[in-house]
Amino acid sequence: MGRTHVAAGGSLSRRHRDRRRHQSPRHRTRRRNALERGLSDRVTLVHGPGAEQRTPADVVLCIGSSHAFGDIPTALEELKNLVNPGGRLVYADCFWERPPTATDLGRLWPDASADEHTDLNGLVTQTVDAGYQPLWIETVNRDEWEHLESGHLADDAHWLLEHGDSDAAADIRRRHVNHRRQWLEGTRDLLGFAYLTLGTID
Repeated sequence: MGRTHVAAGGSLSRRHRDRRRHQSPRHRTRRRNALERGLSDRVTLVHGPGAEQRTPADVVLCIGSSHAFGDIPTALEELKNLVNPGGRLVYADCFWERPPTATDLGRLWPDASADEHTDLNGLVTQTVDAGYQPLWIETVNRDEWEHLESGHLADDAHWLLEHGDSDAAADIRRRHVNHRRQWLEGTRDLLGFAYLTLGTID
């Protein structure tokens, strides 16, 4: 394999998309990790809109970032153009573990709709319809979800402990509490996340 491109917006669904304040430090961490592991000559890290990347690679990663292209079918079509012949797309996205009820949707983000996701088979079927061959399918478990959500919440939780009296605290606390509620009352055991390793069909 040659070079790898990553299109990782740091988001798992619409509620996770507004995290621009965290992207630059994470980007620097990824660059440092690549250097420390001796991969800097094989990995290109570009901080910018994934939909604007046009250089093909042997391995392309799109982790929870289909919204950068508009929707899943468009993302899969655009990403195919970035995968070299014989290469792989590692594509990850959300799916419903079970059909959401009206009560479920009311506990999620504003204007949440059952049409935002399919079940796991529906997600895989979309990749097949787009001209990919699924080579490996796996989903995150509850421990992995809790690690993700707790890690996301931890930044604000620690900040609030130290700066709870600041002018910005009220807004950060409200966002923090809302996100925790959406997770514990809403997405927990309802929203799944799958990693699909895909080959392109010529």
